[in-house]
Amino acid sequence: MSNTSHEPQPQALHEAASDVPQLLTLQQTAEQLQISRATLYRLIRKEGLPVQHLGRAVRVWPPALSAWLQQRQQHQAPCQSPPPCISRGKRRAPRQRPPASPHGWENQDPRGM
Repeated sequence: MSNTSHEPQPQALHEAASDVPQLLTLQQTAEQLQISRATLYRLIRKEGLPVQHLGRAVRVWPPALSAWLQQRQQHQAPCQSPPPCISRGKRRAPRQRPPASPHGWENQDPRGM
């Protein structure tokens, strides 16, 4: 009995799979860039790192990643020295207490009671 179903043969599946670009998971991308997944998510959200959404899955196409990295490198100013280029986010000034009232009213009820 011959196979009359419309299912592709294994050879055809292998040939079709070779045409599909190899996409990276976010974990693989983070490992290749040697960054945390949190940093990778920030790069996607705020700096436009290109991703492909496949249903709920998110993948990165390596040629698009390479192009994005090259574009970033061209638009960044060269570092004069390594420490100023390394940013750990905005640093907040230490919180200061407001000066005490010279009249000693800071502990009184503002309604005058």
